[in-house]
Amino acid sequence: MMRRSLPLLALLCLSLAAPSVALAADSKADAKKKGKKAPEKKAEAEPEPEDAAASQPAAEPKAETRQIEAAPADLSGPEEAKKAEPVAPPPPPAPSRTVGHAGAYLTLSGGYNWWSLNRGKVAGQVAQANPAEDTNWMFDASLQNGAAAGLRGGYDILGHAHIGFNFTGTGWDVFTKERGGGGYIGGEVGWHPLSMIFALVPDHVREKSGQKYYDLFVEGGAGFGLVGKHRAMQGLVGSVGLGTEGYPAQWVSIGVRATWYFPAFNEYIIDYDNRASPGMTIPLPEGSGGRFFSCTGYLAFHFGTPEK
Repeated sequence: MMRRSLPLLALLCLSLAAPSVALAADSKADAKKKGKKAPEKKAEAEPEPEDAAASQPAAEPKAETRQIEAAPADLSGPEEAKKAEPVAPPPPPAPSRTVGHAGAYLTLSGGYNWWSLNRGKVAGQVAQANPAEDTNWMFDASLQNGAAAGLRGGYDILGHAHIGFNFTGTGWDVFTKERGGGGYIGGEVGWHPLSMIFALVPDHVREKSGQKYYDLFVEGGAGFGLVGKHRAMQGLVGSVGLGTEGYPAQWVSIGVRATWYFPAFNEYIIDYDNRASPGMTIPLPEGSGGRFFSCTGYLAFHFGTPEK
């Protein structure tokens, strides 16, 4: 009986032990699989730091590039900044201003006038037309020296020349019925030689001499003149003058001018108020001859720019 039951017990024990053995085997197999997968995960995870490390160096050059591009120019040293900046050529030395201005001008003047007409030349021509006329009335009463005033205006061409008009007047006994006087109006052209002279002077000489706020000029003109009291003469007049001036400011100058007028009066008038009446005006075909001289001081205002 016992011998028959032993195989059954052994079979029962094996059947009971088989699940536990199978579980143990499964657990060992799972452990082996996990052990194999864990290294694989580690192997997969290990390249991540390498990728991150590889990506970081790639980002660093970008950061450096941005810094180089965004770096302002003033962060560089002073020597490098000077080298980088374009060097402008030095400006040419400013020329010395020697005369006037280029532009319009207006001159107010005052002084004295002296007459010196040819008495004999006038008397001979008048006597031929009217022997009864005494020309001494003209030269002794109607022609007198006196104060003179003038107004000039025009345009100064680059400080080398000027062109304009000249109005000059003189008078005597102006506040009485016996007043007399003379007047001249005409055009004139002037030349300023200092501009040409200093234009030929070398630059280093002009720099040493400095700026010169003065001017010299000569001028000439022609126009119409009238002089007298009751007796009078009128006709064409030529003029020649010279002067000098200084510039206390760029827009104003003060000067002295001497002008010689050469009248060629072609009419002698016995009574100026009735000069249109017959016999009151006597022609002078040979002219009056003589001259009159005017010396004036003046104040000139300039509306332009200093000469070059």
